[in-house]
Formats: sequence, structure tokens, C-alpha cells
Amino acid sequence: MSDAHETPAEGEAAEQAPVPETAPAPADAEAPSTVEPEGADAETAEVEVEAPPVEPTAEETDASDAEEAESTADEASEPVGSEPEELPEPDRRLIEAHDLALAALHEITPASTVGEPAGYSVERDGVVSLRFANTLLGYPGWFWTVSLAVVEGSEPTVLEAELLPGDDALLAPSGCRGPCA
Repeated sequence: MSDAHETPAEGEAAEQAPVPETAPAPADAEAPSTVEPEGADAETAEVEVEAPPVEPTAEETDASDAEEAESTADEASEPVGSEPEELPEPDRRLIEAHDLALAALHEITPASTVGEPAGYSVERDGVVSLRFANTLLGYPGWFWTVSLAVVEGSEPTVLEAELLPGDDALLAPSGCRGPCA
């Protein structure tokens, strides 16, 4: 048996302190510089100086902006301490203007794609949206919708006509970009 005592090789420390983990620096960031202090501990002490902070990428900024916009929209749609706005009584002429609504739809889609009347909704400012069943095969649960209004002293007029999803409509998965599996 040997009483020899092993010593660390020259330049090695007898005990190594754990090295803290740091995130990898971006390629364009300056590497932290090492400053060696003067004095009694000059042989063993090292101090790291942090590089200036890196600005977020465009992708990180877009995600942050989207989250902020979403929370702002939620706040705007639900006013604090106020009751839901009471909608005006709809003009009967708008509710009964099926012929006008169908004429507008037939300008943008064949008559064979428009089904039976499927109700209406009253919007702000006296606008009434008439809904019609949709017979297009790829759009189950969607409705042809025609928004109508009456301007003072005139007959009902069409504001817009479009195909909108209903509550049970088949929709693409949210967040789907490109072909979704």
C-alpha cells in the first residue's frame, strides 16, 4: 500500500465549484468578457460581465402584441359595471323583406345554394340580418345572411350579403396554417 497522496495537476483546482447554467447567447451578441481582479485573490477569482440585453425578435414581439390586443378586445367588449345594450325594436319591413334579401343573394350565388328562411337577428342602429339555410355541400351549419336597414324616408336597403357560420358549423381548426392533419 502506498501512503502517497494524489494532488491535482498544476493549474487544476482541488475542488471545482458548480458552474451556473446560462442560456446560449444569440449569434450577433457580444460574448461576456472576463475581468480578472487585482489583489490577493487574483489567481483564483474571475468576474463575468454581462453583455447588453438583446431586443426581442419580430416573432416574439408579434406574439406579445397579439396577446395584448386580445386582452384589450376582451375588456372593450365587456364594459365594467354596465348592463347589456338594449336593442331597438326591429322595423317590420326589414323582417318581411325576404324578396329583397333573396335578390341580393342571387347576385352572388346560384339560387340552388339558398334554402328556406332560417330566422333573423337584430343589430345595433336598427339593422336586421335575415338568415337563409345554405345548401352548399362543403358548408354544413353555415347560413346565407343578408343585413338590411331603413334609412329615414326610404325603403329597406341591402347593406351586405355573405355566408356566415352558425353555432353548429363545421370550421377549420383554430391556429391551422396551411394543410391541417
